[in-house]
Amino acid sequence: PVDPTHVLLPVDEAGPDDRTLDAALGLARPFGARVTVLHVVRTADALLPYDRTFWTAAERAAADRRQAAAERAVAAVVARVRLAGAEAAGVVVL
Repeated sequence: PVDPTHVLLPVDEAGPDDRTLDAALGLARPFGARVTVLHVVRTADALLPYDRTFWTAAERAAADRRQAAAERAVAAVVARVRLAGAEAAGVVVL
């Protein structure tokens, strides 16, 4: 068997439920594995390029708001993971 060194914990706007967080911690803590909390921000229903080349000001502002909210939520989950005794980092991407 291979001991995990890294656990990916994907989250959405609601964050992880307690069972999901407990499962990630159950994998990470015994092995000293790092937990990465990942949130992928949905930009829009349109197929806009991620570099924002053709985005309107309103689309940019909406994406910025969603990204800022996701960063706050991920930071809160990272703090919970660290308090529970595991190394953690957060990643937010569009």
